[in-house]
Amino acid sequence: MRLSSTEKLRLEERLNLFYSAFQHSTDAIIITDPNGIIVEANQAFTDLFGWTRQEAVGSSTRILRSQHTTNEFYQQMWESVNEKGRWQGEIVNRRKNGSEVPVLLSITPIYQDGAKLGYMGVEIDITEKKKIEKQLRLEKEFSESIIETANSLIVGLDLKRRIILFNRKCEEVTGYAKQEVLGKDWFDLFIPEHVRPGVDEVFNMVVAGELPSRHENNILTKSGETCLISWSNTALRDEKQAITGALAIGIDITELKSLEQEVLQAERWATIGKMAAKVAHEIRNPLSSISLNAELLEDEIGSYRSVGTDEAKALLKAIISEVDRVNALTEEYLQFSRLPHIKRSPSHLIEVIEEVLEFLRRELIQNRITVQFNVNQNVPEMLFDRDQLRRVFLNIVRNAMEAMPKGGELRIWTEKRDHSQVVHIADTGAGIPEETLDRIFVPFFTTKDFGTGLGLAIVKQIIDEHGGQISCRSKLGEGTTFSIALPDKVNA
Repeated sequence: MRLSSTEKLRLEERLNLFYSAFQHSTDAIIITDPNGIIVEANQAFTDLFGWTRQEAVGSSTRILRSQHTTNEFYQQMWESVNEKGRWQGEIVNRRKNGSEVPVLLSITPIYQDGAKLGYMGVEIDITEKKKIEKQLRLEKEFSESIIETANSLIVGLDLKRRIILFNRKCEEVTGYAKQEVLGKDWFDLFIPEHVRPGVDEVFNMVVAGELPSRHENNILTKSGETCLISWSNTALRDEKQAITGALAIGIDITELKSLEQEVLQAERWATIGKMAAKVAHEIRNPLSSISLNAELLEDEIGSYRSVGTDEAKALLKAIISEVDRVNALTEEYLQFSRLPHIKRSPSHLIEVIEEVLEFLRRELIQNRITVQFNVNQNVPEMLFDRDQLRRVFLNIVRNAMEAMPKGGELRIWTEKRDHSQVVHIADTGAGIPEETLDRIFVPFFTTKDFGTGLGLAIVKQIIDEHGGQISCRSKLGEGTTFSIALPDKVNA
């Protein structure tokens, strides 16, 4: 079919338009024959790769191939072009000067009347895109590194309270691995039932866009224990600033709170001790007067010859006994109020124990208590306050005697443990109930009818001052064992 001159003119105009678009496109464009020989290239191609049109035309597209691109990659690329009619993806190509450039390449077959004439390749320089991606990747890796190495718990939750972020510190504190908890409900897994209402309120405030919130609450660990965490919370937002969840940064303050409680308790005991000392001091003077007058009255009664005084003497004896008991109590209060002033000197630990047993020998015999004394006589000379440790062993042995009112066996033995000498004192008494065992060293706690609850508190105070440790284990019906560990060497 022959074209009219008008049609030819229109066709030429269209061809010129397409060629102009081809030449002035900002994307690099090449056209090849079916064998990959370049038959046309635009100015953007020259600008990007450095070859002129004259150099490129007639050359194979292999001039663009980077040495880092594998044969397998090219094979998959051309299979996709032939099977799907197009291929698009990122590739690194080579410039004329040997440098490499990342591009987004699109390859499309060119057909005419059903016959394949060749291929068109469009390449877009993505160098800046790659730089931005690399920078984002580095920033992401840096952020992740900070999150993972932070010495704080970092938790991210979506709006449905599912865990989306769980760092290494979280794993360390909770005992859970990240993969065990991601995607699971934070509240179901970690929040104890009784504190959920308060935590729920905080979460709702944060995702409502209110100011970052600080909150303390317990969380459950994998082992079933609880940890107290101080949280700083803020909202997570997307690129449009819409809230997508909550981010919480926490510090484990379990030990800190425990220490605070210990300090507060110590302050309370110090205050009570001072009050007790003041009361005891005020009582001592009238007690001394009562005791003296009772003794004078006893002498006066004893001078009566014609009057029966047995009942009066019995009553007076009871009065003096009670005065002595109250006087002993006031003395114990006064001793507790004053921290032991340790005066260390070279001494032998075994000698001190032997002195205590000798001092109590008659009482032990009267109470039908046998003593098994199995100690290492080679315990080296140590630095300690002899009088204070004598008081420690005296108190514990007397407690053991009171635990065996019908007789029993007292066993004392020693052992070397690391850098300490350990003295064990065991009785075969009634034992201490488990619910009170952890309170026996607490000042003023006692199970006796007429006790101050200060004996073991003072014992622990003395051992602490020596840099040692005291512990107790007991079983009802079988007896109690106290273990005292003292450092081999203590700086004087």
